[in-house]
Amino acid sequence: MNNLTEAETVAALLHATTDAHVWASEFNLLFPDSDIDTMLGWFANAIETGRSAGLRSIIEDGQTRIKERLDRITDVGIYPTNDRTPWQEGWNAACIAIAERLDADFAI
Repeated sequence: MNNLTEAETVAALLHATTDAHVWASEFNLLFPDSDIDTMLGWFANAIETGRSAGLRSIIEDGQTRIKERLDRITDVGIYPTNDRTPWQEGWNAACIAIAERLDADFAI
Protein backbone atom coordinates (compact mmCIF):
# COMPACT_ATOMS: atom_id res chain seq x y z
CA MET A 1 0.00 0.00 0.00
CA ASN A 2 1.29 3.44 -0.92
CA ASN A 3 1.25 5.93 1.95
CA LEU A 4 2.63 8.86 -0.06
CA THR A 5 0.56 11.98 -0.54
CA GLU A 6 -0.12 13.17 -4.06
CA ALA A 7 2.50 15.92 -3.64
CA GLU A 8 5.08 13.38 -2.43
CA THR A 9 4.28 11.10 -5.37
CA VAL A 10 4.75 13.96 -7.84
CA ALA A 11 7.99 15.01 -6.12
CA ALA A 12 9.28 11.43 -6.32
CA LEU A 13 8.36 11.31 -10.02
CA LEU A 14 10.13 14.59 -10.77
CA HIS A 15 13.25 13.73 -8.77
CA ALA A 16 13.52 10.41 -10.61
CA THR A 17 13.66 11.91 -14.09
CA THR A 18 15.55 14.38 -16.24
CA ASP A 19 12.78 14.37 -18.84
CA ALA A 20 11.93 18.02 -19.45
CA HIS A 21 8.51 17.08 -20.82
CA VAL A 22 7.54 15.50 -17.48
CA TRP A 23 8.68 18.60 -15.61
CA ALA A 24 6.90 20.97 -18.03
CA SER A 25 3.69 18.93 -17.82
CA GLU A 26 3.66 18.99 -14.02
CA PHE A 27 4.43 22.72 -14.03
CA ASN A 28 1.57 23.29 -16.45
CA LEU A 29 -0.82 21.46 -14.11
CA LEU A 30 0.09 23.95 -11.36
CA PHE A 31 0.07 26.96 -13.69
CA PRO A 32 -2.42 26.19 -16.49
CA ASP A 33 -1.93 29.60 -18.13
CA SER A 34 1.75 28.85 -18.79
CA ASP A 35 2.80 27.96 -22.33
CA ILE A 36 3.80 24.27 -22.30
CA ASP A 37 6.28 24.70 -25.17
CA THR A 38 8.05 27.59 -23.45
CA MET A 39 8.20 25.59 -20.23
CA LEU A 40 9.54 22.55 -22.11
CA GLY A 41 12.38 24.68 -23.47
CA TRP A 42 13.02 26.27 -20.09
CA PHE A 43 13.12 22.96 -18.20
CA ALA A 44 15.26 21.28 -20.87
CA ASN A 45 17.83 24.06 -20.60
CA ALA A 46 17.76 24.07 -16.80
CA ILE A 47 18.21 20.29 -16.62
CA GLU A 48 21.07 20.31 -19.13
CA THR A 49 22.79 23.20 -17.34
CA GLY A 50 22.65 21.26 -14.08
CA ARG A 51 23.92 18.10 -15.75
CA SER A 52 26.78 19.99 -17.42
CA ALA A 53 27.75 21.67 -14.15
CA GLY A 54 27.82 18.29 -12.42
CA LEU A 55 29.99 16.77 -15.14
CA ARG A 56 32.38 19.73 -15.03
CA SER A 57 32.68 19.29 -11.28
CA ILE A 58 33.47 15.59 -11.67
CA ILE A 59 36.05 16.29 -14.39
CA GLU A 60 37.71 19.07 -12.40
CA ASP A 61 37.84 16.88 -9.29
CA GLY A 62 39.32 14.02 -11.34
CA GLN A 63 41.92 16.29 -12.90
CA THR A 64 42.95 17.54 -9.45
CA ARG A 65 43.35 13.97 -8.18
CA ILE A 66 45.33 12.95 -11.28
CA LYS A 67 47.60 16.00 -10.89
CA GLU A 68 48.22 15.10 -7.25
CA ARG A 69 49.10 11.53 -8.27
CA LEU A 70 51.40 12.73 -11.03
CA ASP A 71 53.15 15.04 -8.58
CA ARG A 72 53.58 12.15 -6.14
CA ILE A 73 55.00 9.88 -8.85
CA THR A 74 57.41 12.58 -9.93
CA ASP A 75 58.38 13.61 -6.38
CA VAL A 76 58.86 10.08 -5.04
CA GLY A 77 59.79 8.10 -8.13
CA ILE A 78 62.47 10.05 -9.96
CA TYR A 79 66.06 9.48 -8.91
CA PRO A 80 68.68 12.22 -9.30
CA THR A 81 70.31 12.36 -12.72
CA ASN A 82 73.82 11.57 -11.55
CA ASP A 83 75.03 8.09 -10.57
CA ARG A 84 71.88 6.13 -11.41
CA THR A 85 72.00 2.36 -11.47
CA PRO A 86 70.37 0.57 -14.42
CA TRP A 87 67.44 -0.31 -12.14
CA GLN A 88 67.01 3.36 -11.21
CA GLU A 89 67.14 4.33 -14.90
CA GLY A 90 64.35 1.86 -15.61
CA TRP A 91 62.32 3.11 -12.66
CA ASN A 92 62.70 6.72 -13.83
CA ALA A 93 61.65 5.80 -17.35
CA ALA A 94 58.57 3.95 -16.04
CA CYS A 95 57.56 6.87 -13.80
CA ILE A 96 57.92 9.35 -16.65
CA ALA A 97 55.96 7.08 -19.05
CA ILE A 98 53.13 6.67 -16.53
CA ALA A 99 53.02 10.41 -15.85
CA GLU A 100 52.96 11.23 -19.58
CA ARG A 101 50.25 8.66 -20.26
CA LEU A 102 48.05 9.89 -17.42
CA ASP A 103 48.63 13.48 -18.45
CA ALA A 104 47.64 12.68 -22.06
CA ASP A 105 44.59 10.61 -21.07
CA PHE A 106 43.14 13.28 -18.79
CA ALA A 107 44.07 16.44 -20.66
CA ILE A 108 41.16 18.60 -21.77
